Amino acid sequence: GEPLWVIETGETLHDEKAHTLYHKNPRLKIGGVTVAGLPYLEHPDPTVRRRSGWLVPNARFGKTYGVGVLTPYFWALAENWDVTLRPMVTTFQSPVADAEWRYATDHGIVSLRGAGVYQWSDRGGAEEDIWRGALRARADLRANEDWAYGFDGTLSSDRSFLGDYDIDSRDLAQNRIYATGLWDQTYINAQVMNFASLSSPSITDDYLPTALPFLTGDHKIQTDDFGEFGFNWSSYSITRDEANTPFTTVNHAERQFRAVGDFNWRKQVINGLGQVVTPFASLRTDFTESKNIPDLLSPTGFRDAESTNRILPSVGVDMRWPMIAGTSSGQNIVSPVFQFIMASDETDTPKISNEDAISLNFDTSSLFLEDRFTGLDRFEGGTRANLGLTWTYLADNGGFLRASAGESFHIAGRNSFTSTSGLDGSKSDLVAALTVQPWEELGFSYQIRAEEDLSAINRHEARASLTFDDFALQASYLKLAAEPAYGRVDDLHEIAAESKIALNNGWYLLNGVNYDVQSSTLRKAKLGFEMDCDCMNFQMAYTYSKPKDANSDHKLLFSIDLATIGAAKTSFGF
Repeated sequence: GEPLWVIETGETLHDEKAHTLYHKNPRLKIGGVTVAGLPYLEHPDPTVRRRSGWLVPNARFGKTYGVGVLTPYFWALAENWDVTLRPMVTTFQSPVADAEWRYATDHGIVSLRGAGVYQWSDRGGAEEDIWRGALRARADLRANEDWAYGFDGTLSSDRSFLGDYDIDSRDLAQNRIYATGLWDQTYINAQVMNFASLSSPSITDDYLPTALPFLTGDHKIQTDDFGEFGFNWSSYSITRDEANTPFTTVNHAERQFRAVGDFNWRKQVINGLGQVVTPFASLRTDFTESKNIPDLLSPTGFRDAESTNRILPSVGVDMRWPMIAGTSSGQNIVSPVFQFIMASDETDTPKISNEDAISLNFDTSSLFLEDRFTGLDRFEGGTRANLGLTWTYLADNGGFLRASAGESFHIAGRNSFTSTSGLDGSKSDLVAALTVQPWEELGFSYQIRAEEDLSAINRHEARASLTFDDFALQASYLKLAAEPAYGRVDDLHEIAAESKIALNNGWYLLNGVNYDVQSSTLRKAKLGFEMDCDCMNFQMAYTYSKPKDANSDHKLLFSIDLATIGAAKTSFGF
């Protein structure tokens, strides 16, 4: 049939030697309707991979600069390096300069991008006319097959410049220099890094740490007779300008050095009854030196400089007994799981700043972890037993069902977890999960964490998806109780859904919503249309967002991608 879009011209010339097409009076028609026209247009033919020239213009709108029109120009200076200029003329401010330089070597790519504007006070909200700008440098390189290295750094005149002018959408810049090695069964990562706030008014650079350095390593040795031996190590030295941080329920030091070494072993054995028995052992040692950890009991409100040295052994066994039974319509696999772990008590926690083990998510996926903390600043000690049951049903039509449930029991020693974690006390919360996919188009999953006596449910998480040729829907429901000691101060209760509905001739209706039940607030909404076919993709949408403790944001988004011609995106905020 007829293509959805065509370019009609009064005359078109093709210079085969220069690989260029020249159009007089070109008109872009979509569905037979003229939507754009120019008196003259020239562009490379499809055989050209890269060439200097103007790119597709772009328009956008921002509260700081008004309406902005970008006229990007690509400058191919050589086969391995180029410059892209993205000047933007605005209605509220002076022109915005934006340029990016890229250089390709045999080892990788290096890039440098800078942007700046002289902002007028009468329209920018500042007390006086000021220069604002930012610079970002990046490199991703390989020294050889085993080692990669690079850097990523951002400097900005102020935290909101990149967002105010829609140049960079990141909330946080992670500035780092790194080297990574991977060979055989060895992994090493070395980096120095710091962080800078690019938007959030509640996070200042004084709170954010600088790591000089941050080192990690993992080494494995596999043997046929004795199982797997491993040695993991980690070390960091961090500083920040202020000990107090936005995590009001988690203590962060002004300065901390930590070194951890962990020797571990495990061996899997399958006995004659089909039981999978895996004994394991670990010997961890760590040294920590910290200064100015917040402490309400101290006369100054902070602890003095302190050092700790700990030896933390643990030993355990994991036993699983998968049992398989076939039916006329599929196969059942049922497996009881028993895990027993003995570990030394966690000590000296008030002396150690919790930098990497803040979050905690106790559910079926973490029930049988040897240490359920997410980082090494905390250690799960004591003697405990974990019990669970898994059931998998594999249907002959390709559908499946997976269900699991379990509980953890703290038998002896000091419990490393506090209230609201689900793991404090002698008995943990009950955890269970269910995933059902009766056929390819339909999927459903559900997770729950409840008090052992079912007096309260601390976690609900349900997700569903329905996908057909003409209709697609994804929906989720989430309700999490607050865990102040692990970084979540407030309850989380939300409903989200998004769908894509086919209309006619390649057109789709797009919509989505995210509703915060806890505060009775609509957090996000989207309504738009998409046209998708082999020769083009067009999207137009209205979006609404209301972040917590921030003003609402409304945007109109437009994008078009024409095969063989190029793509353009435009956004207007109001």
